[in-house]
Amino acid sequence: MLTRKMLRDVWKSKTSFLAIFLLMLMGCYIFSGISSEYQGMQKSLDTFMKECDMAEATVMAESFPKQYSQDIQAQEVMSLSAYFQDHDDTSLDVHIIKENKISKIKIIEGKPFDTTSDGVWLDERFAKAHHLQVNDTITFTMQSKPITKKILALVLTPENIYQVKDNAMVADHIHNGFLYMNTSHVPFPFTPTKVLVKSNREDLKDALLKDFDGKSAYITMRKDNPNYSMLQDEIHQHKELGMIFSITFLSIALLVSITTIHRLLNQQTSIIAILKALGFHKTRLYLHYAAHGTLISFCGAMIGCILGTLTFSSITYPFMNEIYTLPKLTASSIMFTYALPCLCAGLSFVIALCITHQHLRYPAAMILSNRHTKRMHAIHLPKIFQRASFITQWNIKDITRNPLRSIMSIFGVIGCTALLIGAFGMYTTMTHLTTWTFEKLQTYDCKINGNFDQDTINTLQQAMDGDEVMHTYMDIKTNGKTDQLLLTALSNTRYQRLATDTDTFIHLTNGVAISKNIADQYHLKQGDVLIWKPSSISTWQTNRIEAILRTPMEQGVTIMKSQMLKQHLPYHANAIIGQVPAKAYLQSSQITSIQYREDMEKNLDTMMDATMMMISVFMIAAVLLGSVILYNLGTLSYMERYHELATLKVLGFQSTALRKIMLQQNFWLTFMGICLGIFEGYWLLSFMLGTVQNSMDVILYLPVYVVILACGGTLLLSILIIFIVSKKVTCIDMVSALKSEY
Repeated sequence: MLTRKMLRDVWKSKTSFLAIFLLMLMGCYIFSGISSEYQGMQKSLDTFMKECDMAEATVMAESFPKQYSQDIQAQEVMSLSAYFQDHDDTSLDVHIIKENKISKIKIIEGKPFDTTSDGVWLDERFAKAHHLQVNDTITFTMQSKPITKKILALVLTPENIYQVKDNAMVADHIHNGFLYMNTSHVPFPFTPTKVLVKSNREDLKDALLKDFDGKSAYITMRKDNPNYSMLQDEIHQHKELGMIFSITFLSIALLVSITTIHRLLNQQTSIIAILKALGFHKTRLYLHYAAHGTLISFCGAMIGCILGTLTFSSITYPFMNEIYTLPKLTASSIMFTYALPCLCAGLSFVIALCITHQHLRYPAAMILSNRHTKRMHAIHLPKIFQRASFITQWNIKDITRNPLRSIMSIFGVIGCTALLIGAFGMYTTMTHLTTWTFEKLQTYDCKINGNFDQDTINTLQQAMDGDEVMHTYMDIKTNGKTDQLLLTALSNTRYQRLATDTDTFIHLTNGVAISKNIADQYHLKQGDVLIWKPSSISTWQTNRIEAILRTPMEQGVTIMKSQMLKQHLPYHANAIIGQVPAKAYLQSSQITSIQYREDMEKNLDTMMDATMMMISVFMIAAVLLGSVILYNLGTLSYMERYHELATLKVLGFQSTALRKIMLQQNFWLTFMGICLGIFEGYWLLSFMLGTVQNSMDVILYLPVYVVILACGGTLLLSILIIFIVSKKVTCIDMVSALKSEY
């Protein structure tokens, strides 16, 4: 009988219980979906690294020691650049190896690697982009020599998980790829350019520095390798975002549960007394009323967890596959996901018990006589409000008497406003990043990278009306430690401008400039002295930090060519930036890669696709949260004031005046929520941008019209919902309402 009664109660208050159901579903959907997504990425990465024995460190140098310290395994690699057939804008990284024991290539299709077969092991994603298959032949130009080889296998490697070149943001598998060859069938002498290192030593970096004994060497540990760190940072970002949104939705669901159970018990005061008088034990009634919210919470949480695990990764993984290359991405739930529905139900049960206790602790006679309830006392308003209209004074007193309902309404508006500001702000920030980068910061149309002699540099500069750029590695000393960073040396700032914010551009004179992410990482500020040196020399330099730069991708230190020459430091350009040259100038064997502005903008557009997906989720969540909360609380407000509204109607108030009462109170609460939601939205947007990888620097861009649009959207949604709810005043049955009251 009590079970049937519970089902009738839920159906009678279906709007409120639907709100709990949807909020629990949304919170658990986000948590289970994002957790299964990032856990799947983590498992795929760990499996790939373990299967292929990913290197603990990568060392790039001009010469290598013949023997390494104890417990260090090393595999030398000769890396060269080549062009695919007759495509000057399509480059291939050719890796020539004697053995395949560290960062091993994973065979997707074809023949395993060996040292005798004549052919190439080709990048699987490059092959798919160019419709190449196993046993096809591929022709590429390397060091001015055309080479034709048979494709022995399609492969992936852990050294190409984040397969971007020359500070691009997204991998371009059409214009960039890689292949492996063995030393037996290469028409060049084997001269290693880097070494892959595997070891369990905790002091591996110190041991390698000792092995190289002061030689010019750039050591990248696995944790700093973009093929590992970028995906780890992505996983960390998703974990933080999923946690904050899940907690938000579940917290609001529990708050709605509190108001719903309160209202249900207030409505059933007489029924509770009758059930107690009929002999129902208190424990049985506790369980009966606690079961209402518990059942709905459990169902919503369970469905949310199931749907999140099954569907969320199918939305996000296509975008992840555009950026990262892993053998297979499969969602994998964490253990806590299976306990989450029980936890949500348990919290709802405890909350319901606490609320139920307040109504069931009195004897039946006291409940029937209403002696257990708090009497409503007169509220004396300050003089400033005493001249206000009746409707205004009524709403002020109602808000004062029902603080929980009012606070819940404000929280719902805050959440809706914050999510909309976060969604619109993310869109304007990413759009502004593209515009700012390619219209103000990097104004060149083409960037050619390579190992140039001076004649080629002069020729390309003339053909492109270009400027020289040198990208190299440098060592810095901070807090008694030595670390390595990227050093960029510019000959001019015509095409590559230096910005301290979106509208302030500077010219370096005697010092150096450092990117904001690096400055934050090492706690450096403008005016500090930087102790540094290019990795190719042994003499330490000291320069004042003239500026902290905002740069989207190239995180490191920037210096001018004139300053390097003044300090007698080696300068040799390995990139030319400027206009697009004639095709004849792109045939040089010294060119390793070419970047066009259109391709870089296209890469950013790919990132924008992922951003738009996130924005869509935020907007759906904002509308759902705002609609559910505001409609539920509007209905709750109407039900709690049903007798009062009926009394006013008997006294001659028209339905229009009653609706005005509801609309005015709703407007006040919405206005307060919007004002607080602006600050919450700004914090949310800052938090989301703060989770972006350290290799990127994204400047928050939140114009006033975005805030106005988000606030206007929230206000419009709130007015629309209360307008729908307020229509119920026309259906008040004055006779039955007042009979039940008196």
